[in-house]
Parts: sequence; structure tokens; C-alpha cells
Amino acid sequence: MLPTATSALRADEIAAAFGLGRGARLEGPAARGEQGRVWRLTTSSGDFAVKQSFSPVDPAEAEFDAAFQEVALAAGVPLPGVVRTTEGRVLAEVSGGAVRVHTEPIHPWYVEPVGAEGWAELVADLTTAGAPFAGDPAAVVPRILDVERVLARRPATQVCHMDLWADNVRRTPRPDDAHRPAGPHRPDGSRRWLAEPDPVERLHLEGWVREFLDEPVTRAVAGGIVAAAR
Repeated sequence: MLPTATSALRADEIAAAFGLGRGARLEGPAARGEQGRVWRLTTSSGDFAVKQSFSPVDPAEAEFDAAFQEVALAAGVPLPGVVRTTEGRVLAEVSGGAVRVHTEPIHPWYVEPVGAEGWAELVADLTTAGAPFAGDPAAVVPRILDVERVLARRPATQVCHMDLWADNVRRTPRPDDAHRPAGPHRPDGSRRWLAEPDPVERLHLEGWVREFLDEPVTRAVAGGIVAAAR
């Protein structure tokens, strides 16, 4: 077993162990769970998630988990990629305990605009189906399209919640990143309402859709959230 976390992590030591380049900087923790913490490591090679365990780690189990993740990733399952040390291992024992490193590609779902044609098709389908909220999306679509114009693909390595609500937003060291909303709204709830035959479940989905319609994520809302998080 590799030891548990006992002291502060060193960004340069982690970067060297995993061959991640120069100028290493560690921020966080970005997340904390029952088993450990996740830190954001920024180097000349990009941004990475560093997982630090609170309890001893079995290297064999870590290797087994990593192998499963790599098979799933190769099969097209969107999940963080495994970064191995310069010696090919999953775990590195550094000052502060055993750590593992991951990358996290941004799924296209979050940054590909639906577009005017897609929204028009959705509104038409909702109207045809007699959705009780069919007339509401049309009123907010122009503001949604305004936000979609600033959607952009980010570097393929980052860690964030991606759900743009005030309690899920964290500051970024790159100000321009903070002003690029991720997924202001997707038509998933409305599409699920169209496909759902159960009236009770439809009511639940309608409530989900109306949450957005009552308070859509616009440029002004996104800017206000980012300003409040600073």
C-alpha cells in the first residue's frame, strides 16, 4: 500500500513524476469527497486533475481501475483520461502522499450550439404535440442564440462542473475563459417531454423545462454569476 496524504503537495514534483512540462502551478482543492481531494495542476502542457487519497492506495487496484477506464474511453465513453508517470505507472508517491493524474476532455454536448434551425424545429415539434409550454421557448430563443455565439471549444484538459448555476461556478485564472458560458441551455428536457408517454413523468419534465424558461441563462446572467464568483 502507498501511504495516505500527510503533507502539502508540490506542483513541480507532480509535474516531474508524470512528465507534464514546466511552470507547474497547483490550485484547489477543486473538489473534495469521502476518499480524497482533487487539485487542479496547470503546466506548460495544459491543465490536469490531481487526485490525492486520504487513505492508503493499493497500486494493483489503481492499475486495474486505470485499465478499465482506458478500455471504456477507447470504446467512446466520455470520461477522464488516465495520465501515467514517466515510468508508466498510474500512481506516484510524492511529498503529500500517493497521487494519480487525469485529463478531462470537454464533451461536444457542452459547447456545440443548437442553432436557430434546431431551436425552430424544437418549437414546431412542441407546438404540434400540444406542449403546455410550447409558446414559451420561442420568446427566449433569441437570447439563447446570443449566448451560443460566444460558445467555444476549450483546451481538452480541464476540470469543472459544467452546470452553469451560481453554486457550481468556480473562478478561473484566465479571465476570458470565465466569460465563455458552457451549455447555456440544451433542448434535452423538451425532447424528453416529446418522447415520454407517461403523463406523470411529463409533468416532471415540464417542471424541469420551466426552470430554464423562467430564468434563462443569458449573457447578462452568465456575466453576473462570474462577477459574483470573483
